[in-house]
Amino acid sequence: MGKTKQLNVPTDAFHEFAGLVCENNVRAVIAGADRDQNAVIVVLEYEPDERATLHYLEDFVEDKWLEIEEGH
Repeated sequence: MGKTKQLNVPTDAFHEFAGLVCENNVRAVIAGADRDQNAVIVVLEYEPDERATLHYLEDFVEDKWLEIEEGH
């Protein structure tokens, strides 16, 4: 049985994130939007052997939030 992980993806990075999701064949559902954060809420479904891919996507999102905070 798969696990799920919710990520708040910055809207400015969503197109690139969606490409990474497709490239890695990750199952994803857009669950909504967080207008206060300018984010798209995405729920990823993954199997235990796909954790490395999940961590890669988490790191991507975290890096994008850091770039936004730093004003880049």
